[in-house]
Amino acid sequence: MAWQFNAIEPIYLQIADRLMGQIIRGVYGCGDRLPSVRELALSAEVNPNTIQRAFMELQNKGLVVTESTAGKFVTKNEETIREIKGALLAAKTETFLNSLNSYGITKEQLIIYLKGGKTDG
Repeated sequence: MAWQFNAIEPIYLQIADRLMGQIIRGVYGCGDRLPSVRELALSAEVNPNTIQRAFMELQNKGLVVTESTAGKFVTKNEETIREIKGALLAAKTETFLNSLNSYGITKEQLIIYLKGGKTDG
């Protein structure tokens, strides 16, 4: 899959977000070795320092651990991954609900809609 970056957010955060998504979805499972900094830099066509910064971001969240000369690995702590997934779901849901509220759509109307019902003004 080609790497595409937006101009709004720093590239290292976009890379960290993409890797976090792959970890949460199970593309990389608990304890799996991640691609090297050099591999990712070549693939994404970015400076290796950018990849290193993305890994640091994931390490700060507890998703990635470094094993001295062996490389970067997904944490073996499944609870950490579940907690991050839950926090991400809460944050994205809050953002989504706030955007709907700006159009006068309530959470209750959304629930009715998602259950297949019609919403009234």
